[in-house]
Amino acid sequence: THQLAFAVFAKLMRWLLQVEAEKRLSVWEQHAEDDGTMKGALIDSALTCITGSEPDAGMMRMAGRGEKGLKDYDDLTLSEFEGFFKRYRKLYVEWAAQRSGFVPKEVQSLKEIWDKYDVDDNGWLDPLEMRQMVRDLVPEAVSVEGKAAIIQWLPSAFSEEKFRFGSFLTFMRKCFDWRDEKDIKCEVEVVKECGYSSDDVEFLRAIFSPNINYTGEVEFGA
Repeated sequence: THQLAFAVFAKLMRWLLQVEAEKRLSVWEQHAEDDGTMKGALIDSALTCITGSEPDAGMMRMAGRGEKGLKDYDDLTLSEFEGFFKRYRKLYVEWAAQRSGFVPKEVQSLKEIWDKYDVDDNGWLDPLEMRQMVRDLVPEAVSVEGKAAIIQWLPSAFSEEKFRFGSFLTFMRKCFDWRDEKDIKCEVEVVKECGYSSDDVEFLRAIFSPNINYTGEVEFGA
């Protein structure tokens, strides 16, 4: 039911926030001095440890104390560090929401892919470029189910008249979500059939995940 789904979602979010808080405290303890403060110059390292990617300079300035930003301050208290991180996370989430949920590192990777298809570098894909893009990035398009899905994705992906990078992000998000939905359904069936425990599933994911490609599949070379 919808009520059960929301209860599970709320429980998951509580768990994620708790894990994040524990990790944030651990990172603080690793970077803090004996007097209980952290050098402002270490904020880059601390954020990288928490988020797993290099911090965005613009967001750091916006989340910092004043125009100079945190690097220009000698030290931070734990409460100041917590406040900074919450402001940074809010900016980070808002930034990703404007880009179909992709974080900066993912957007950079997708931009590199986009550039390969925008061969005339005019900022949008013409029909020929789009067909090549779909053929390469959505191999499922050869199936009836895949074609039907793409027909639904393309109109909603167009935020303007031409298929620009923003539309490409929307299209790829719909593609990834569609694959994730199929993978989840398939995983449930396999786990039930094989009798895997939750620990078994997590162990197999740890082996599988580092070797997948952008389609979520493992190639024979891996």
